[in-house]
Amino acid sequence: MTAEFHRISLRVPYAASVVPRGGRNAQDVVCFAQAAADLRVVAPEDLPVVVVATDPATGRPHETRYAGFDGDLWLPVRDGETALPVERVLALLAGGDPMLGAGMRNPFHDTGIRRHAAASVAAARPLEEMIVRRVETEDRDEVLARAARVAGDFLLCTDGSVWRRSVGPFLHCAPDRPVAVVAARHDLPSARGANFSLDPNGKASNPAYPGAHFGALRLAEALEHAGTEYGVHADHIEGAVEILDEGFVPDHDAVMAARAAADLETGSWIRLQSLLAPPELAAAARTALAAAAAIHGLPVEAFGQRFGGFRLPQGVPCPGPETLVAAVDAVRGFFADASTESGSVGRRGSNGQWREHFERLRGDAHRRFDVYERERLPIFEAAPDLGFGLPEGPRP
Repeated sequence: MTAEFHRISLRVPYAASVVPRGGRNAQDVVCFAQAAADLRVVAPEDLPVVVVATDPATGRPHETRYAGFDGDLWLPVRDGETALPVERVLALLAGGDPMLGAGMRNPFHDTGIRRHAAASVAAARPLEEMIVRRVETEDRDEVLARAARVAGDFLLCTDGSVWRRSVGPFLHCAPDRPVAVVAARHDLPSARGANFSLDPNGKASNPAYPGAHFGALRLAEALEHAGTEYGVHADHIEGAVEILDEGFVPDHDAVMAARAAADLETGSWIRLQSLLAPPELAAAARTALAAAAAIHGLPVEAFGQRFGGFRLPQGVPCPGPETLVAAVDAVRGFFADASTESGSVGRRGSNGQWREHFERLRGDAHRRFDVYERERLPIFEAAPDLGFGLPEGPRP
C-alpha cells in the first residue's frame, strides 16, 4: 500500500551574526526560516500498544503506553494527560510557538546549538528582510537539516492525534537504590545533569547524578552492572516494564554509554587541563575534543565550553560505531598520556590530579562501555592498554 503524507508548515529559528548597516561590530541575532515538511499519515490500527512502562519517579503508579510503528516506539503529543488535536499541533508548529504542550518544547526550536530566548524568537525575522551591512555567520543550513530529521519523527493519525517517535523506557542503575525504570519520552536520558561541575579538589557546583542506563531489553546486564559497579544486589527492580513486542524496542545503549564516557563536562576538564600545556598535550586535547564533539552533534569549538549556552541540538544523526569507539578511546587516551614524569613540577602534579579526577568520576562510564557495549559493536576491537587501570567496583 502506498504511504500517505500530509505537508505542513514550520517556522524554524536559527542564529546569525550580522553587522548592521552603518555599524562596525557584529551582533548576534535570531532569525527564522519558513519550511515545509511531509508527515506520514497512519490509521489508529497502525499504532498498537507494544510496551507499557511504570516509572517510580512519578511518585504514583503511572503507566506510559508506547505504540509500535515502523520498527520504533511512539507516543502521542500531549498537553499534560490530554492528547492534543492535530489542528492545534500544526498551528503551534506553523506559528513557531516555543511549546507544544505542558512539558514538551517545540523540538524545531531546539535544532540549533544554543537555546534562544523566548523574546528573541518572538521578535525574529527572516534574514533576507533585515537591513545589514554584511552577514558574518549564520547556521540556517545546519539547523534546517536537523529540522528535517526531526520532522521524520512525527506521525499524523487519522483519529486526529499527532505522534512523535520515542526513545522508549530504560533501566537506571545507581549507587543507592535498586535498578529503576525510567519511562523516557523523546530524549535519551543522561547519567549526569548538563550543568554538573566538579573541580579536581572535589568542589561541586551542582550535585552529581551518578549511574548508568540500559535499554529495557537488557535487564540481566543492568542488574549485573548495579552489583559489580555499585554494590547494589537486588532481585527486583523499581517500577515495571511489560514488553508485548520486542521488535519495536530501539537499541540506544552504545550511544548513551559513549556519550556518558565522553560527555560535555569531561570536555571542559580537557580544556582546563590543556591550558598553557606543552604542544603535544595541546594537540592531544584537540584530538580528544574533536572526537567527543562528533558523537554529540556539536562543533569542536562549542564542545566542553562552560560558557556560551551550548547544548545538544535536536535532529542530530546517530553516530556510527567507529565514531563512538574513537570518542571513548580518545578521551581516555588524553588523560592516560598526560605525563606525570616529565615537565615542570606544577605540570606533573596537575596532570596527575586531573587523571585521578577522571578515573574517579568517569571510570564507571568507561567500564560500562567496555564491558557491555564494545563487543556488541560490529567493529569490535579490544580496549587499548593506556597505561593506567580504571578502579575496580564496587565503589563506596
